[in-house]
Amino acid sequence: MDVQLTEGSSGFPSNVPSVMMARGGGVGGSGGGTPAESSQGKLEPVEGGELHDTDNLGMDVNASFRRSMGMVAMGGHSLQALAPQGGPAGGSSALPHGQGQMDKDFLCPICMEPMRDAFLTACGHSFCYSCITTHLHHKRNCPCCSQFLTLDQIFPNFTLNKLLKKATATQMVSTASPSQHLRLALQHGADVSMSVRELDALLALLAEKRRKAEQEEAEMNMDILLDFLQRSRQKKQAELDELRADLLFIREDIAAVEQRRRSLQQMREQSAAAIHALLFRGGSSSAGGAGGDESGFGSGGLAGLKAGAGGGGGAGGALAGSKRRGGPALPHHLQLPAQKMRVEGDGRGIGGGGGGIVKEEAQVGGVAEGEGAGEGGGLAACGPSDIAMSASTVAKKRRVFSHFDDLQECYLHHRRQAAHAAKPSGSLAQSIPPASAAAAGVGRRGDGSAAEGVREGADFGMGLEDFRRVLSAFTRFSRVKVVAELRQGDLFHSSNIVSSIEFDRDDEFFATAGVSRRIKVFNFSQVVGELADVHCPVVEMPTRSKLSCLSWNPYLKAHIASSDYEGIVTVWDVGTGQSLLEYEEHEKRAWSVDFARTEPTRLVSGSDDGKVKIWCTRQESSILNIDMKANICCVKFNPGSANFIAVGSADHHIHYYDIRSPGLPLHVFSGHRKAVSYVKFLSPSQLASASTDSTLRLWDVHSHAAIRTLRGHTNEKNFVGLSVNSDYIACGSETNEVYIYYKAMSKPMAVHRFTTSDPFTGDDSDEDTAHFISAVCWKGGGGEGGGAAAGGVAGGGQQQEATMLAANSQGTIKVLTLAP
Repeated sequence: MDVQLTEGSSGFPSNVPSVMMARGGGVGGSGGGTPAESSQGKLEPVEGGELHDTDNLGMDVNASFRRSMGMVAMGGHSLQALAPQGGPAGGSSALPHGQGQMDKDFLCPICMEPMRDAFLTACGHSFCYSCITTHLHHKRNCPCCSQFLTLDQIFPNFTLNKLLKKATATQMVSTASPSQHLRLALQHGADVSMSVRELDALLALLAEKRRKAEQEEAEMNMDILLDFLQRSRQKKQAELDELRADLLFIREDIAAVEQRRRSLQQMREQSAAAIHALLFRGGSSSAGGAGGDESGFGSGGLAGLKAGAGGGGGAGGALAGSKRRGGPALPHHLQLPAQKMRVEGDGRGIGGGGGGIVKEEAQVGGVAEGEGAGEGGGLAACGPSDIAMSASTVAKKRRVFSHFDDLQECYLHHRRQAAHAAKPSGSLAQSIPPASAAAAGVGRRGDGSAAEGVREGADFGMGLEDFRRVLSAFTRFSRVKVVAELRQGDLFHSSNIVSSIEFDRDDEFFATAGVSRRIKVFNFSQVVGELADVHCPVVEMPTRSKLSCLSWNPYLKAHIASSDYEGIVTVWDVGTGQSLLEYEEHEKRAWSVDFARTEPTRLVSGSDDGKVKIWCTRQESSILNIDMKANICCVKFNPGSANFIAVGSADHHIHYYDIRSPGLPLHVFSGHRKAVSYVKFLSPSQLASASTDSTLRLWDVHSHAAIRTLRGHTNEKNFVGLSVNSDYIACGSETNEVYIYYKAMSKPMAVHRFTTSDPFTGDDSDEDTAHFISAVCWKGGGGEGGGAAAGGVAGGGQQQEATMLAANSQGTIKVLTLAP
């Protein structure tokens, strides 16, 4: 745009656009600085006879600032000169009419980006050079009109390249900020002629702008800092409140436990006194001094309850003798099996003896072991059972401290949960009785004696009692013991991987299957009871393909289902060794099959074809098909209902379905980073999953929440097995080890390594990287969701050893049990 200098202007050269200030003569065109345009301000004469609008000085400087920043010389032309003519006056950066269509014409038809190094074809179309050459390497035609074209028929389009450069400069002008305009103008040497006063005003304006920007930035920073500090205070205050509540829980629980401990000590002392009185009455008639026979007390007082103990006498003989002679028996409420009682007496027994204090362990209701003190009294020695108990206590404490963080988190979780479940009007301590009320938990008979059947922790609140059960179950076992080993490897097969191992309904038989193409059924009691190098199966059923999974029918003891590598699901009769049903709808390998626990005619299978199929043993085809669009690795019915299934797939998720409305899953559990290889139910509300990301995860299927992540084993590519019971989770590892987790802990509680046996020399070795654990199974109702598992204790029942089967890729099967 040409700018005309009017008479009386400041004398800018005609070839350089002037900076238009409000002057008396004014600047023609679109300056906006004429007296008419500045009539709202006050015009005052200034030096040189010019009029200056003092009120609008800042506005005039701004106008000159804006106009000056559009005059940038680039390659001998100003940026404004690159813009198409006809635009608004004053260096406006608005695009001319039709600019959008022209920009579209500048796009390469192949990459749809502005053309770079444009080349023209013989048919008249232009493309980026790299785009058209790449196209012609594959096809000999024009991408636009399909006319025959070769590399010899394309030429540089110089005119279009110049237009592209101008368009780029125009775009730069239209999108540049005012500061960028000025900087570009100064960097490219544009002749922006301004007086010293104008420069001072511009600098003052820029300084004011800078001060204002700095002030706004400082205010913004203060707002951010204040918000951060307030949020930090809120977070720390919440943590402090939570810590105070936790400390309150701990103080209350310590008081309750100490009170309970004192109550147990009082009961023990009362029981010991009663035993002392019974022994005194039973042995007084036949006491003959310090003879130490089975009928009287020795000189050591109550020091030597072992029958026939010499030296210190036979207080235990008195007890044994009274039993043999039909003497007075212990009252029923004092007969507490396996409860150790420490007796404190004055040491005065029948037949003499000194007055030392005797402390020894007595078996209440039976004959205790341990030797009495000699004449003159003193401290009785502890028996082997006492030493073993002390060692066990130390080992349990050591194990607790090694998992202290996990146990503390579990304790606080139970206590907070109990506090939240309490009534809103109640205090934080409402979930647990005060220490003064703990003594009330010790029941009394009408005769004043200790109540029968006092249960440990009976007077605790729900939170503390729940954690007590967790701690008891966690410290119950510490190691894995091998009960039996079954070797079924075949020298004539290169691989003996056991893919699946399952107990039947009654835990009487277990079946194995794998790449050997055989289902083998063993009698568990024979495997455990017979010492043999080779155990033969009671039933062996050959199959056409390698097997991936087994599932016993929970009602029909002789029926078992299998899935194989050809996608066939088969139901077998173990009694006859024949197949009853074969389903061949899967198109690829079937990885998993499972019978419903509440509906014995229903089973589910999953396959690499991405389909989950529900079957009924009364029908010859599937009754429901769910297309997952991803490889299915595992399927499992909820043990509480045959209408819900969990599906683990290669998409890293667990899909939980209600098969009555299979269109969409009820929930998709996300968290694993790789394929989900196993899903198992601990209970109708808790689900465990295993993945090749070397983690196990626990989920709540009702609240759809992730409970815990268990880590320790290694699993990156193989199916290593997963089995659960009410308390414990077992899985294999690619390090040829079995890992056992307690469900409330994130770290393994016990690990057992399989030794590798050389088939030719028979030597065992722990150093093995080629084999891995391939299948595990707890003994006890299938292990999933069925109440107390074998070896687990549900509801404070009798403690038993937890037994399981584990197999590795070498074909070795071991019967393992958890031991203290």
